[in-house]
Amino acid sequence: MLKHLTRIILTIAVLTTHFANASTIAPSNDGLYSKILDEQRQIVIQLPQSYNNNQNLTYPVLYLLSGPTNLAHTAGTLDRLNRSGAAPEMIVVGIANTDRTRDLAPTVNKDPRSGFMGSGGGGDKFLDFIESELIPYIDKKYRTKSFKILSGHSIGGLLVIHSLYTRPQLFQAHFAFSPAVWWSDRMTLAQTETFFADKRSKTTKEPNFLYMNIGNEGGGMRKIYDELESSIKRNSTESFTFKSEAFNNEPHNLTSVAGLFNAYRSLFGPLNMPAAQAQQGLTAIKHYYNDISHRFGYEIPPPESMINNTAYYYLDSKKQTEEAIQLFEFNVKLYPDSANAYDGLADAFEHNGQIDKALQQMTLALKHGDKSQGNYEYFKKHQRKLLSMLQSNK
Repeated sequence: MLKHLTRIILTIAVLTTHFANASTIAPSNDGLYSKILDEQRQIVIQLPQSYNNNQNLTYPVLYLLSGPTNLAHTAGTLDRLNRSGAAPEMIVVGIANTDRTRDLAPTVNKDPRSGFMGSGGGGDKFLDFIESELIPYIDKKYRTKSFKILSGHSIGGLLVIHSLYTRPQLFQAHFAFSPAVWWSDRMTLAQTETFFADKRSKTTKEPNFLYMNIGNEGGGMRKIYDELESSIKRNSTESFTFKSEAFNNEPHNLTSVAGLFNAYRSLFGPLNMPAAQAQQGLTAIKHYYNDISHRFGYEIPPPESMINNTAYYYLDSKKQTEEAIQLFEFNVKLYPDSANAYDGLADAFEHNGQIDKALQQMTLALKHGDKSQGNYEYFKKHQRKLLSMLQSNK
């Protein structure tokens, strides 16, 4: 157990040094001419930290409405969660506005009480641009996965919900912060209710996700929001994940900042298998992550640290060495460039009296280790110990 704790401390030190020295990729401006909108559209791209390190990696994509305004806190919160193992790295595509109300409002507003009488109506055309021009452009230029999120605030949140019920397969997750569901005399409310009622009657099993929130907005906006929330909950299906919350002390303009962390956590929380479930063993881990991969539409491997901790649980606490070896071998298979994975397998073989196999794994740990990191000396010390044990057994 002491050896395991020492290794954890060394690993934390290595990760801390790595993150402290990590170079931040700055956002980059990009753009494309849209034939659908008949205008040049500007976008800003935030690539993940690992993007230039491994050309084989692909990433989910978050499409962010009113992008330049919201990019910093959207990408920053995601990066912090990723560094804590609570969210995957993603490409963030911020879409700049030209005529925000025209593009983001799905219908022309006919409610004279709103102050936007006669505005809007271009939402579907804008979604056509995203679906037929922007997404193919991003997929061609960058290394993307099929999993996509659409995120918007206020009237942008309105378009997010409109996209969900008119094009449910386009995005696999939706963030709608203080969506303007009052727009055009409750039209979105009525259409959303129809969509979910129909979705329930067809018992579709296609996974999807919606996070929605509201601040201290009162009056008609809060009433319509509450009606929409109740309707979605009432008609939601097993394959649809819905999270709604109210920040009653926060103004409308801050609900995206207030809710973003919870939106990410609600969506990506299942990526972290509870320790009690992981301790049921390798079969349980494989089954759990097969289900998660199906939900997200791409292969999601169990985290290296989770497998490592579970393997040591079997080795040190349960005294089940064979199960521990299977877990460590699974870790090495998933993470063949990880020195720590080989070191763990070496520990298990040593514990099982298989010193020659343990020495082979330590040789691989040193091969894949970084000489500048503190745990490299620990690996060398472990190798010398195993050599001494092997010689004394002859």
